[in-house]
Amino acid sequence: MQMFTPSFRDLRDGWVWLWRAYQQRRIAPQKAHQQVLEDQAHWYDERADKLVVFRFQLGQEPTPDRFRLALLVSKVDQHDRNWAMKQTDIEILRRAAAEKAAECRENASDCRRAAQEVAYKIFW
Repeated sequence: MQMFTPSFRDLRDGWVWLWRAYQQRRIAPQKAHQQVLEDQAHWYDERADKLVVFRFQLGQEPTPDRFRLALLVSKVDQHDRNWAMKQTDIEILRRAAAEKAAECRENASDCRRAAQEVAYKIFW
């Protein structure tokens, strides 16, 4: 009876196969999750920037009429457009835009922190 002794090549090929399987099952999904969180943070940043510009434009003289207000509202993100279309008072819109922008900045910060935690867990 002949005994099987693995060669260095067999061991190396087995290690490569094992590492690729580990990458596909553990690392790739976590990197995808990290990318989703980074994309969300970017979206929140863009949304906050649009809200800051919207708030600034609302404060310009002369105060916007209905048609100019509709034009300004059309430039913000869809999520913000839904509530902004229902409001006609400029001061309420300015206050709400500032609050939403601050909330978006906080959410972006949370998403970045979560993405960093996922990145840390990938290899540890």
